[in-house]
Order: sequence, then C-alpha cells, then structure tokens
Amino acid sequence: PADGMILTKAGNLTNIKHIIHMVGQTTEKGISSSMFKVLRMCEENKIQSVSFPALGTGAGNLAAAGVANAMTEALTDFVKDSPKHLKRVHIVIFQTKLLPDFQEAVKKCKKISRNASARQVKPLQQPATQRAAFCLAKETAAVSFPVMAVDVYGTSPTNLAKVKKLLDELVSEECISKDVQSSHVADLPETDKKAIVALSQASQVSVLVTSSDKLTLSGKKDDVLDAVLKINGFILEARDREMREGEVKRLRETLCWEVVRGERWEPLEPSISYDIELAFHRKQKSFQYQEKGETYTVDFNEMKVTNSKRESRRIKRTLLGDSDT
Repeated sequence: PADGMILTKAGNLTNIKHIIHMVGQTTEKGISSSMFKVLRMCEENKIQSVSFPALGTGAGNLAAAGVANAMTEALTDFVKDSPKHLKRVHIVIFQTKLLPDFQEAVKKCKKISRNASARQVKPLQQPATQRAAFCLAKETAAVSFPVMAVDVYGTSPTNLAKVKKLLDELVSEECISKDVQSSHVADLPETDKKAIVALSQASQVSVLVTSSDKLTLSGKKDDVLDAVLKINGFILEARDREMREGEVKRLRETLCWEVVRGERWEPLEPSISYDIELAFHRKQKSFQYQEKGETYTVDFNEMKVTNSKRESRRIKRTLLGDSDT
C-alpha cells in the first residue's frame, strides 16, 4: 500500500483480533510517522488496544533513546486529536538494556501531558455561556469511512508483486487527491465548516486541514471534484464578504446616507448606506432595504424613504470628506 501498512486478521493467534503489517523504518522521523499512521488506522477501525515493539532497535540499529522519543512523540500527537476508540497503547521491550531510555521518554511524555492539561483548564474559568469554537481540523479528522482489506496469497513473489501493482493502478485510476488552497479557509463561518464535515461524511471524501490555508481532499475522483467545487463556492463567498466589508469601511469614511427622525438627521447603518449607494450609482429609480425587521423603499427621484405602513421620511446623501465617489 502507498502508506506502507496493511491491516489483516490475526489468524490462529489467541486474544488478538488484527495484525498491522508495516514497512520497517531506519530513521526516527520515519518511526514517528509510521507509528502515528498505525494509531490512526486503529482509531479508524475502532480498535481499542494496540501493542508495538521497540521499532528500529533491531535490524534498524537505531539508538534506544531516539526511538523512544520518536514513539512517544507520535503518541502525543495522536492524543491531541482526542481519539474515541483507541484506549490502550503498549510498547513491548524485549531487551532489558533498552528499558531505561523508554522509561525516561515516558516520563517526559507525562510532563508534557500534565502541562497541556493545566493550560486547558483555564477556559473553564470563563462564563458557562461561552461555547467552544468549531474546529474544522478536529471534526474532519474524526470522520470515519468504510475500510476494505485485500488479502493476496501465493508462492511466487513476482506474481504477488504483479497483483499488488495491478491493485495500486486500479486505486490510482479511481481515486485522486486535490488541494484547495486559499487564505480565506480560516475565515469560513461555522455553518460552512459544518457543511464541509457533512459533505465529507455523505460523499466519503477525506478532508484534511493540512495548514491554516489549505485543505487536502482524497477519495473517488468524481466525488472529490464535486466536493472541491462546493468548497470553492464557500471560499468565494468568504472572499466576497471580505471585499464587501472593506468597501463598506471605505465608504463609511467618505459618505453616508441619512434619514430624518424627528427634527434630526440620523445616519443609516454603514452596510445599508453601502447598498443604497450602489443602487444610486446604478441610477435605479428605487431601492428596498430591511432594518430591524421593517422593509423600507427609497425613492431616488423624490429623495424619500417609505416603510410598509406608507409612512415617509426624507433621505439625503452626505459627503463626510474629500471623495471621488
């Protein structure tokens, strides 16, 4: 497989349900990455416990201290995603001389966990009415998909390699990965983020937040392309909102539309002034807007604004400073 590991049944082994076969690693970074992928695979398959040997200390000939740090680092990164299914991770040490290095690494891991827990307690002191922000990275990572394992048996390594190549090509033809990159990814409202999670679940498309401005989508080709199109629509709306906010702010500093209330002229809200100004520049005869649940109609010929009860007031366009508008 492309990720260097495969999940199979345990055969006749007692008290064991699965075996995860993985490619041996010869670097600490490779060990950390592979172990993290195994932990993720366990979580995705709702496996509750898993045991690891001291990876890379045998044929890999790596130092025990470096391996221990790499394995505990993978475990620490995995726990950050708040796994729901995997509860126990065992590291089996067969050589007594390796034990002190692993004990020291576990102690460091505990200190990091305690410090992280202490930092997480602070928000609890805030008002109970405050709701935690919706985390797109966490929610999309928690989406699970059906998993299919293909077991191939044979006596010829050459033929097995051909079958594996054929399966890889088949997957490559049907599945793709696409990146959606935009600075507006971080600006998406909660409703759009929830829609992306729902889209991931319904279409069985994996959505990973690889950075603050990039999403990586993986799955069947047509489903991925459809999901990319929809997410780009969300991003386009976010960009338009940002542009509008900038234009409203600029206009607010140069002019405003005012209505008479009693004996005073009072400015309308900046966003309403902006919409009226656009209609004015388009030379429309009238324009409707809503304010506090009431619908108003602006008559540009008579410079009056009328509500649904046919009550009219004067309206005017007021320049606040030097402007080309």
